[in-house]
Amino acid sequence: FPSHDTKQAVEMDPDNAQLWFELGNLYLNESEFEEALQAFRRSIELNPDMGWAYSNLGTVYMTRGNHEKAIECFERSITLLSEDKDKAISWNRLGNLYRKTHQYALALEAFQKADELDAGSYISNGEVDLQSLNQMVSPQPPFELKVDGEVKAQFLS
Repeated sequence: FPSHDTKQAVEMDPDNAQLWFELGNLYLNESEFEEALQAFRRSIELNPDMGWAYSNLGTVYMTRGNHEKAIECFERSITLLSEDKDKAISWNRLGNLYRKTHQYALALEAFQKADELDAGSYISNGEVDLQSLNQMVSPQPPFELKVDGEVKAQFLS
């Protein structure tokens, strides 16, 4: 559970966006998703330019299955974060969401953007297998087209 100190700090300084963000992270780490959601939302309300709050809120939405809101949060975080390494993390999270929802072309694009921003951080360390993702994007399985039992077209990989 979140540390008593952080909760107390938020109570003493309830208009501090950074403290709400830290509280949200503590809740997120403890899988207290509803509380994390509220804390990140409050952080954003107090500081609408806090890119990390959007990225972590996106993670909460993704975990809870609200993929549309997660995508919005990840995209917003990418526009707000200034460091390439930070943007890469949000692109990677977005890629994971797209992969999870079987949108492989979008996943591939997101992972490539993450890797461009932070070279080797996701793809070359084996976290993302681009070759298998590419195959999912444009599979080339062998097939035959039969009409009345007669092969009319054939493709063999």
